[in-house]
Amino acid sequence: MVTPGRPDIDSRIRARLLVAAVTPLLRTVTNASGGAAIAGATVSDSGGTSTTTNGAGVYTLPGLTPGTHTVGASATTFKTGTQTASVTAGTTTTVNFSLTPAPGSVKGSVVSASGGTATSGATVSDSGGASVTTDASGAYTLSGLTPGSHSLTAAKTGFSPQSQTASVTAGN
Repeated sequence: MVTPGRPDIDSRIRARLLVAAVTPLLRTVTNASGGAAIAGATVSDSGGTSTTTNGAGVYTLPGLTPGTHTVGASATTFKTGTQTASVTAGTTTTVNFSLTPAPGSVKGSVVSASGGTATSGATVSDSGGASVTTDASGAYTLSGLTPGSHSLTAAKTGFSPQSQTASVTAGN
């Protein structure tokens, strides 16, 4: 109720209503591969509000107005995650993100064991099924690999196949 002649009461009531109409998003950002917290991830709202997760992967995105928001989370060496959140006045909306490590790649070259000349047309295959053929200089890039240890085999007719283990880092 507004008391005529008492603008101080009117302004306090309006201030409380405005504060009650904004609400935060709260939750965590984790690694989809194992569930570890992702510290330093950026969480942002389509309206321009953003924040960074703490060491436990927890974030708070305060001051959002009620309604539907598109919220994204990104971190180095991870694929970006996006979700739609329905924000209600006076409540805390929970939005968790589970980010997938970005795929990596292996680059190298295949050379002849006798003489060290480039071996074009060799097939380099990954134990997970990916393969690529070397170019004229024996070079190859095997992309889209999940982070971790991979067994690579180089083979070409007339040569003995050779295998090596490669460590793939997310996003590299």
